[in-house]
Amino acid sequence: MSLGPRFVQLLAGLQPSQVGKPARDALKSRCIDYLGSLAGGVGQGALAGIVLRNLADRKCASGESAIIGTAYRTNRAEAALVNGITGHALELDDGHRRAYGHPAVVVFSALFPLAEALQSSGEDFLTAAVVGYEVFVRLGQACNPGTLRRGFHTTGVVGTLASAMAAARLMKLDPERMLNALGVAGLSASGLCITFHSGGTLKPYNSGRAAFNGVTAAQMAAIGAEGAPDILEGKDGFFHAYSGQEIDEGIVLAPLVSPLGVESSYVKFYPSCRYTHAPIDAALALRSRVDPDAVREIVVTTYPTAIYLAAKKTLPTDLATARFNIGFAVALALVKGQPRIDDFHPDSANDPKLQALFGKIRFVEDPSFDSAENNVRGAAMEIVTDTDRVSVNVPLPVGEPENPAPAELYAAKFDDLASPVWNSQRREAILNAVGKLEQLEDMRELTRLLAAS
Repeated sequence: MSLGPRFVQLLAGLQPSQVGKPARDALKSRCIDYLGSLAGGVGQGALAGIVLRNLADRKCASGESAIIGTAYRTNRAEAALVNGITGHALELDDGHRRAYGHPAVVVFSALFPLAEALQSSGEDFLTAAVVGYEVFVRLGQACNPGTLRRGFHTTGVVGTLASAMAAARLMKLDPERMLNALGVAGLSASGLCITFHSGGTLKPYNSGRAAFNGVTAAQMAAIGAEGAPDILEGKDGFFHAYSGQEIDEGIVLAPLVSPLGVESSYVKFYPSCRYTHAPIDAALALRSRVDPDAVREIVVTTYPTAIYLAAKKTLPTDLATARFNIGFAVALALVKGQPRIDDFHPDSANDPKLQALFGKIRFVEDPSFDSAENNVRGAAMEIVTDTDRVSVNVPLPVGEPENPAPAELYAAKFDDLASPVWNSQRREAILNAVGKLEQLEDMRELTRLLAAS
């Protein structure tokens, strides 16, 4: 039996009883984080604004599924598309450092509209979401860094397969049809890393399209479409096309035991690319120890991927590139302290103090800062002043399971992002519903709360 069928059989056999409390708690936490990130994107995402205005012009007030955070409704696949765009609009959704992408935005964006249309139970929703995370984390780890080096955006590419398998599980497809859903999804996977460098306002389209294609793939399988059973490892299949590296089947077929994939995902507290977060943490740690006017040099040492994608030589000129610029993020943190959403704007680059610090930043590439064996994916910083030299090492940025933020920060993130969309009573009701997710007999108990209040 080839890899694809064995992989599907493993996931199709996952029982709710195998999802322990740590994974359930992590899944609920990531669900709340996703909803908050999406709510923020409804009002502030450039591409999201274009899409939502189009829905308003079309008067999309009816349909089987709600578009989260809005008054609009449409079919399940289009709702998944829009949810995926708004959910990734601010670069604040969760991620996985070894899978090189963002699982929540593709998995939940697909499952919420589908669960509402199917009137699924909360337990079924939770189990399907765990399956989606497993697909994303396992395949993302197996095919990277090859996928990234080929210029493919893991969230769009692997995310399509993850959302398809999550959707197929929620639709209660048998293993044969789940395999067909994987096969259809493999033909639909897309997303390029060029959006990290230019055309960045379209980056959320990769995640939205992954959710849309996943729902569509599961629906195609449900009506009898047949995919290639060796879609993963076959000649000209997924791994060959999107990775090109030798695949460790042990990662793909590892037993479904704790910690599950959702337990190892991270939460973001800065609205920028994850590659900027360890340098931001380092800058915040050293900020009180230096006089910005006396700084002569700032040396940022980090791993090659971060430098390749985010060590820019010039200050940003638009919203998208402001979120993919380590030097800008570091200077921002040193000048303003903990950066907020509004800070990641090209107007911030007009600050003379920030410009001066940006010009003093030098990057050093060190592969040891991205080591799975040593559980490191971080950065170091040294700041040289007229009279002193200070340094700090950040093995993992804040928000990783091994480096969690204080509990109140997670709650504050949700409130800050969600308050423009949902009033305090609605936010409390959403938190309560997600907290008892497995007890919901019908997911509409939650989805009805997610329309704009």
